[in-house]
Amino acid sequence: MHDRVFRTAIFAVAVSTAYATEHTLLYSQAASVWNETLPVGNGRLGATPFAKSDQEIIVLNEDSLFSGGFRDRVNPKSLETFPRVRKLMDQGNLTGAGDTWLEGMVGVPISQRKYEPAGNLSIATGHSQDEVSNYSRSLDLHTGLARTMYTFGGVTYSREAVASAVDQVIAFYFTADRPNSYNLTIGLDRGSDQVATTDTGGGLWLRGSAKNDSSYTHSQYALVSIDGGSLTSFNSSVTVQGASNVTIVWDAESLFYHPEGQASYEEVLGDRVKSATSKGYHAIKSAAVADHQKYYNRASFTTAAANSSTSSEKPTNLRLADLKSVQSFEQDPAILALAYNYGRYMLITSSRPGTLPANLQGIWNDKFDPPWDSKFTIDINLEMNYWLANMNGLDEILEPIWTHLKRMEARGTAVAKEMYGLPGWVCHHNTDLWGDCAPQDAGTQWTIWPMGGAWMMFTALDHYRFSQDVDFARDTALPLLQNAIQFYDAFSVLQDDYYVTYPSNSPENSYFIPERNSTAGNQTGIDKSPQSDRTLMWHLYSGFVEISDAVGSTAGVESARQYLTHLKGPDISSTTNRLLEWSRDYREVEPEHRHFSSCIGLHPGHQYSPLTNATLAQAAERLIDHRLSSGGGSTGWSRIWASNLKARLLDGDAAVHHANVLMTDYMYDNMWAVTSDVFQADANYGITSAVNEMFLQSQSGVLHIGPAMPTSQLLHGSFRGWKARGNFSVDATWVDGQIISATIVANSEGPLNIRVQDGRAFKIDGVACSGTISTTAGSSYSVSF
Repeated sequence: MHDRVFRTAIFAVAVSTAYATEHTLLYSQAASVWNETLPVGNGRLGATPFAKSDQEIIVLNEDSLFSGGFRDRVNPKSLETFPRVRKLMDQGNLTGAGDTWLEGMVGVPISQRKYEPAGNLSIATGHSQDEVSNYSRSLDLHTGLARTMYTFGGVTYSREAVASAVDQVIAFYFTADRPNSYNLTIGLDRGSDQVATTDTGGGLWLRGSAKNDSSYTHSQYALVSIDGGSLTSFNSSVTVQGASNVTIVWDAESLFYHPEGQASYEEVLGDRVKSATSKGYHAIKSAAVADHQKYYNRASFTTAAANSSTSSEKPTNLRLADLKSVQSFEQDPAILALAYNYGRYMLITSSRPGTLPANLQGIWNDKFDPPWDSKFTIDINLEMNYWLANMNGLDEILEPIWTHLKRMEARGTAVAKEMYGLPGWVCHHNTDLWGDCAPQDAGTQWTIWPMGGAWMMFTALDHYRFSQDVDFARDTALPLLQNAIQFYDAFSVLQDDYYVTYPSNSPENSYFIPERNSTAGNQTGIDKSPQSDRTLMWHLYSGFVEISDAVGSTAGVESARQYLTHLKGPDISSTTNRLLEWSRDYREVEPEHRHFSSCIGLHPGHQYSPLTNATLAQAAERLIDHRLSSGGGSTGWSRIWASNLKARLLDGDAAVHHANVLMTDYMYDNMWAVTSDVFQADANYGITSAVNEMFLQSQSGVLHIGPAMPTSQLLHGSFRGWKARGNFSVDATWVDGQIISATIVANSEGPLNIRVQDGRAFKIDGVACSGTISTTAGSSYSVSF
């Protein structure tokens, strides 16, 4: 007992010295490519400075700057093609069914709108990179400030960038330790074809349009102000001479938020930038930091090790290199806490009330033809972006999802009618800023998938479970669920006493068609009710019943219950003993496939778990292990999904291993996650969720503290402010891999069923506890041993 107290004290000292290593990205050189930059954002606006001393380039983003306006892309042949596809599938002609679908039901045109960069803010300083010393750049996740500092010609120059959700601008501040030291030339462009014009007051206006749609217009405005020296505007640039301090305030607007037209959004734009500039940089910064911390400070995760030798001044890229060399968090456990915090930071800065949701790159993009269009992929990626939100108390950050689901519902209602001749709403595996729900691309393994809306509803269902917000359940979740179910009621066909959804696929996998099994070219993804479909339907319909009961609604409930009685449960392959992916035991084309769609029932769903159905959980684990041993987990998001899945399987060591692999094999030096050699933000959000799942779970009707405790790493730590379903707040501390204390606060009245670690005996408020207790809203419950 005395040894435990001593170790607890050592852990507390270690935590007190670890703050910078858990909240700061630090580098001793400028970014040489965009994937080394450090992002700031306010949900709607984003910026990524290269932080070069001589010619600073800041890539700018605004979340609605896509490649054009809305298009009705439903294939006019769809209605006549749909029944033909079903008939071919019923006849067993899978090749014909897939080909027919692709001939008559793909979107026209084939792709939705792409996310585009706003442009580049360029700042020439005359400070040669070769003559700079004491260089440092950093991103403080706790404040949201990106900083650069260096010495040139005996003068120390510093810069800051902050994105303000309060003032709805991004501000850049240049200062030096010697007065009148700044001589700058500042420009704003969107490539060679779109260059800013200046006004007489130090302003730069850039008016442009989408690359593929000249009618979709937008404008941006940067206003330069100085302290000391002189400022001159000429043609497309602003020149500063002999200034002590320089402030640049920037914003952009588009028709998306202002459909009434350019005059309207330019008036808003000009007034907003001028108003923020009049407040001064320090006032902008102060308000922005306070607003950011309102979200960031709600939750924390800290871990330390007695033998950690990592200095708070060690550059992050070197810390990542150290991690790769030792393949363990034990030397620098704080780097996992840094990744956890970075995921929270990136979601807070790329998703705020009133904005679009975080896209495939959060909000940051430097290309007009970005990877996968940098929009919203909804057969895992957009959902993963928001897994962390409820568990870390970021309720308001979810608002863009609810707004976008309503856009999707409106568009998806038209798609359901025009494509399938059915009521309700439907979406396929992608959507864009307009909520476009028509199919994207042309491949049987991804395009033929009418389940996007169903999976997106997980987010709404879970938000109610975490928050117990009856108003949200009644006014937002229930109408979306009712309309989604209306489609699946009509889309489902009763065959052999089970409801079958088809045509569909198991994202984004494919199999060899049995009768041509020996020919590699004869493969498809099209299927009837693959396991992921059935799991999605189980969650959708049971969730609808749950939400209806919560708000006292009976409409459609009995029908939903009847649907569930005719829904086939998860299957286990008789040949492999693994969870079966498709409707039959087909041979997969890619054993190493990146998706774990068949295991949605384990995570992010709750259809089964080791505590509720060990047989299914073990079959899912065998499928996951088969994927990984075959070379799977080969993208950032796939690898961290494996970590989340392993945590749900109560295997903390495996969950930590996959988080480690993400950080050593699938992260750039700026800690952005990598998918197929490009930045994709979902794994950054996903690693935060994986940390949450290791140390707190609540999906199976039990508030489980320490469900997947690692046994050889991260042995000392704590978390604060985490949330559990049922509207509980939880803090916990562990030493030597054992939970030593926890506090649970009931934010609503209701039952509380607690489990600790591997089923350890525990006390609540000093009294031995086993089973469920009744809680009172506002009351706190202490867990001890």
